[in-house]
Amino acid sequence: MVCESDRSDKSDALLQRISFLDGFFGMRSISIDDSENPACVERLEAAAKITGWVAHQINNPLASTLGNAQLLARRLQRDISDPDLLSEYMRYIDGIRDQVERCARITSEMLSMTRLGEPDMQPVDVFDQVCDSVELASCAFDGSNIALVPNGEQELPKARADSEWLSRVLFELLSNAVEASQGRQVSVRVGSVPGPDGSVIEVEIEDCGTGIPANDLPRIFDPFFSTREEARGLGLTISLGMMRKMKGDLRLNKCDAGGCIFGLSIPAWRRRG
Repeated sequence: MVCESDRSDKSDALLQRISFLDGFFGMRSISIDDSENPACVERLEAAAKITGWVAHQINNPLASTLGNAQLLARRLQRDISDPDLLSEYMRYIDGIRDQVERCARITSEMLSMTRLGEPDMQPVDVFDQVCDSVELASCAFDGSNIALVPNGEQELPKARADSEWLSRVLFELLSNAVEASQGRQVSVRVGSVPGPDGSVIEVEIEDCGTGIPANDLPRIFDPFFSTREEARGLGLTISLGMMRKMKGDLRLNKCDAGGCIFGLSIPAWRRRG
């Protein structure tokens, strides 16, 4: 059983987090290199403005709701002597706290989209990263069926990327593919191709879902757009932003009634100087 002091500490920390998010947000633009797709720039900048507006609109009532829930919990503990009745009321208050925390997580995800920061570019073994992400996704989703398809190459060049960012992108794509496939196989391929400035490492993730409706295809990277009702529509937007900041790319290579193939392109590491 969780004591009220533990609940209060957690709620106080959440209030501080809400206050921090409210101050940290604002009508910020996302800094993107001018050579990138202008349409993507416009979408991400629009998302940043929407995010700032949403944060300011919800954070004050969010903090007020949580504060009132804390006060009500203390009042009930003081005035109600029946432990069964008190326990029933505290369950309602815990439900309020859970939903406030859920809202705080949503605003935190919005913050991730608008404040990506700068990647820590290092030599990265993409094949190892893919293997780790496949293992993580397999553990996270019961009944998943993810197959790493051999590419026939003896050795891939290391990529120039941020290892943590690349892991987040891979897990996002694998999660989407597993959910779309509903127990059917997800195939992952890793290889390299020549590029204008050296080799490029390519990763393809293929699901066995039912595809995406044609009228939704132009919007799949739009912020807050998703074909799943329970999703928030930020995963692909954030992933695209990360890949572009790493001078790579994320795209939909194929989509039909038999499923989709998403592709990643990551430049190979080259010594400078």
